[in-house]
Amino acid sequence: MKSRALARVGFAATGVLYLAIGVSAARVAILGVRDPSGVPGAVRLILKTPHGRVLAIAVAAGLAGFALWHLLEARRRRGLLRRTGHLASAAGYAALAWGTVSALLRLNARGHEWSATALAWLLARSWGVAVIEIAGILTVAGGVSEVWQGVSGRLRQRFAAGWLSRDAARAARRVARFGLAARGIVLVVIGVFQVRVARDLDPRELREVGGALKALAKSPAGGAWLAAVVALGLAAYGLYMGVLAASARRFE
Repeated sequence: MKSRALARVGFAATGVLYLAIGVSAARVAILGVRDPSGVPGAVRLILKTPHGRVLAIAVAAGLAGFALWHLLEARRRRGLLRRTGHLASAAGYAALAWGTVSALLRLNARGHEWSATALAWLLARSWGVAVIEIAGILTVAGGVSEVWQGVSGRLRQRFAAGWLSRDAARAARRVARFGLAARGIVLVVIGVFQVRVARDLDPRELREVGGALKALAKSPAGGAWLAAVVALGLAAYGLYMGVLAASARRFE
């Protein structure tokens, strides 16, 4: 029961954060609003809502709880791939929790510096380059998997939508597919930059969600419009996470 509660809170927190990331990034890409992108922009948007500071703290706590849940699942699950996937997810949600707290405390620069310092420490180890490169490859693989789920409609995270009407459930599934494909694209970009960190031995190559969206905006294939579509997709992913939280289904 405690594990299920951690998962539900984690899905809800992830949903709020990604919805805010998507809306904030879409405002930047479509309307030209001069706001920070990624997690800092999302936290700024959350703070503008009623009881925003309380909500931001709850989101950070929920993400930390989701990281813990993934660690518990990695210990409980059998199979190397499943365990590795949960461990990678635990690291990812821990990073999101840290980024949320950093943005909330207005320590964005220090948060980036902390990430760069951690990477520099890894690069100084004989095994560090391999760890970063493997992490990047796993991130790319996870992104490709999510893009495939979105395109094919074969969602790995099944959710019970019996409480929705047939039309609403069909719409929720379409939103889920769009959101998964968009987040998959972002993960692929982040993973590619992680591999570049290992290849170039330069921690400054690291990109998070905001950096990935900026990279998409500068790409010749779509540019700002591609970034806008992906941003809307991240908001859709947030809605999908909200459905998972409401459905009370476990992460399979």
